[in-house]
Amino acid sequence: MRGQVSLDLLFAVAIIAITMLSVMNVALSERTETEVTGTAAQLKAFAIDLRGTVARLYTSPGMTVVKESPVKLGPGDSINVTLTEDGYIRIKAQISGREYVLVQKLQVPPGTTSSVVLTQAAPEFKVSSRRSPDGVQVILET
Repeated sequence: MRGQVSLDLLFAVAIIAITMLSVMNVALSERTETEVTGTAAQLKAFAIDLRGTVARLYTSPGMTVVKESPVKLGPGDSINVTLTEDGYIRIKAQISGREYVLVQKLQVPPGTTSSVVLTQAAPEFKVSSRRSPDGVQVILET
């Protein structure tokens, strides 16, 4: 009888330990998924904000706006922001070993293609507009 109780207790402890490990595993995987989703949402909001900035600058040639990275960049992280002549914002980010790619259609054509790369050492850039013989150009510069 005493041996049976000890064996039952050992099985109960083992089942509780396995259950706790499973719960911890699920919690850790959910946390990682939440971080990825959060970073993607911040980059999406950044792209939408940049689209609005380009539209405002298009109507106000000669203006400059300073923007900065929407996420804290660590060593080896980078965000490549490109305005294309055909009217798109392309954002390619390498953050914490993961790659994110976003494309947004602009409301107005920027007139030229320009690009900047944001890093930990250089997390901000300028968006400028100027008149050109063909109309207005909106460019990205560091």
